[in-house]
Amino acid sequence: MSTWVPTAYRTHTLGEIQNIGADLIGQEVTVSGFMEANRGKGAICFVDLRDGTGITQIFLKGDNVGDEALDMVQRMTRESTLQFTGTVSEKRPPKAKEGEPVPPPAYEVIATSVNLIARAVAPLPLGVTDTVHVALDTRLDNRFLDLRRSHVNAMFHLRGKILQYGREASDQ
Repeated sequence: MSTWVPTAYRTHTLGEIQNIGADLIGQEVTVSGFMEANRGKGAICFVDLRDGTGITQIFLKGDNVGDEALDMVQRMTRESTLQFTGTVSEKRPPKAKEGEPVPPPAYEVIATSVNLIARAVAPLPLGVTDTVHVALDTRLDNRFLDLRRSHVNAMFHLRGKILQYGREASDQ
């Protein structure tokens, strides 16, 4: 598989932040993706950002990004496209019950700036992360949203792998 090349929109994918986050701690990164959820009001906010490679939590603080940018993110609709620049840090591990294994480390980006790329219209015609059953014509009319759904995307990845194996077998 080819290595991802940085672009003007991002220096790292969200999957890279989670996979090689230990090597990136303290480094400044620029990431972009679809806002899956945001939590928090007031001086702080947590954003779950998703792209085709994974999900990463973005931590925003009014002192770091400014009150105007923080308010804009807190009022943003789900599936809006945002770009964040910030520093990678390790998330505090969740409390584990005695005798249970400690989960692997997870990483987040502490934002220093935010840029709105595109605001999603609300309400969405179909849920991307929700298990909502909609008619086929609605799914086809909004295919760009339907392809963001994990189970639909997984079918395309599986189909691609099967075709890849078939090509490799026919080359031998």
